[in-house]
Amino acid sequence: MTLSERRPAGSLQSRFWIWTIHRQSFLARTILLYIWAAVSAIIFLSLIGRFSMEAALYGIFFGGMTILFVLWVLIERRRTWLLGITDPEVKHEAHEAMLSYMALKGLL
Repeated sequence: MTLSERRPAGSLQSRFWIWTIHRQSFLARTILLYIWAAVSAIIFLSLIGRFSMEAALYGIFFGGMTILFVLWVLIERRRTWLLGITDPEVKHEAHEAMLSYMALKGLL
């Protein structure tokens, strides 16, 4: 199998969204790790007196709300893109990616 046969059909955007389906578990774990690291760093800096605990909690709250908003926008963009696929090759590739992810998670 050559590289062009393994590569998803379609544009760069379609390859990106299909890549996010294939790597969804990795992306979720990475985002979670960075969130925990940021919260831990903010609380640590608050405990050593760099700024007040109230400021740290506000920072964590507004940072968390920002992250939730950005993730929601990305999820909605991916959902909209998936529902709007017209190219049969890309649709097949996306369908296979979703089925393999669901099989990996034990959802099938």
